[in-house]
Amino acid sequence: PPSPSPPPLYPACDKMMDVILMIDESGSMRDDMPEMKVFAKEIVDHFQYVGMLGEASAKFAVISFAETGRTRTSFTASRSTIGSAIDSMTASGWTAISQGLRSSGSLFSSAHRAGAVRIVLTLSDGDQTTDCGSPRDCTGAAIAAATALKAQSVTVFAWGFGGVSASTLRSIASDASKVKYGSELSELRSFIEALRVAACAVELPPPTPPTPPVLPSPGPASPSPPYQPPYMPSPELPPSPIPPPPLSPLPTSPPLVPFPSPPPPP
Repeated sequence: PPSPSPPPLYPACDKMMDVILMIDESGSMRDDMPEMKVFAKEIVDHFQYVGMLGEASAKFAVISFAETGRTRTSFTASRSTIGSAIDSMTASGWTAISQGLRSSGSLFSSAHRAGAVRIVLTLSDGDQTTDCGSPRDCTGAAIAAATALKAQSVTVFAWGFGGVSASTLRSIASDASKVKYGSELSELRSFIEALRVAACAVELPPPTPPTPPVLPSPGPASPSPPYQPPYMPSPELPPSPIPPPPLSPLPTSPPLVPFPSPPPPP
């Protein structure tokens, strides 16, 4: 009987996205590195197949990490350039997921396209073993680097297989839906289409409000002028009373006339 038809693909989304494939190349990946290279190229091929690899859609960068992070190629829509960057990886050394995350943040700061969503897909087979800080906390160092990266409006997908801790993947990823785990690398292939659909659902962060203008600092306060009581007009005095007319002099009494003395007795 003929093979069943593959499930229908979701339509391509009209969205600019800058995607970093952040791939573990530590010594534990030695046996899985050939298959990892094929798998990473399949992710890019899938985006190209649905018409989402290009200047106006998805561009990919490749960052590998072991004891340090290394940018194998910056963002590009060239399938051959991406493939060559993937092929240049070699497995050796300890595992520092934090270094790959920091290198991803640096690349977004220097080469990100305005208007493109920022996405990182981490692929690892184990937990962090170096760059653990003091006091030593390897997992905490990886989580701290992921927290700083997500603060740059980066959506982080964390995929792992083999000996990687599922709890570490959950702490690194932006949310639980961005975590995928398989006991073998081959089990992650079934999630490639889900990755593309989830990438289409990533939204740009809201625009940053403009910074208010800085007003000049006020100078020292001027001294207050001395207190001046309000002007009050002097009350008008009532007019002086009319003086009374002068008094007429009293009439002069006539002079007194003395009485005549009586005659002497005889």
